[in-house]
Amino acid sequence: MVLTNRRSLERTGRVPPHAALHAGLQLVPAAWQRGCGGCKAVALLRAGREREGAAGGAIERRGEPALADLSADLGRYAGQRVTIELSATLAGLPPRLRGDNLVAWGPVALTSRSSP
Repeated sequence: MVLTNRRSLERTGRVPPHAALHAGLQLVPAAWQRGCGGCKAVALLRAGREREGAAGGAIERRGEPALADLSADLGRYAGQRVTIELSATLAGLPPRLRGDNLVAWGPVALTSRSSP
C-alpha cells in the first residue's frame, strides 16, 4: 500500500501480451474525519501522443469507508512502452489539508495471462 496526497502516481514500462491493470484505492479514516465528502479516481494511459482514460472509480461517504477498484484491459498496447498515471480528486477537503497523505493505493498490479 502506498499513501499519497492528491498528487498522482506514474509508472512507465512495456506492456506484456494480454495485460490488464488492477488498482485499489481507499481513503484513510482521517480523510473522512477532516471533512472529505468523497473521492474520484482515474487511471490514465499515455502511449506516444495517444492519451486515454483507462479506468475510473468513485468512493462516496456511506457508512464504512469503501474501496474503489480500477481495472482496464491493456491488451491493445501489447509490446508498447506506456506511462500509467493514477490520480485521485477529493471532494470537500479543506485547502489546508490538501497536502496531507490521505489516499491509500493498493494493491496496484499489471497482470498478464497466456493466450486464450
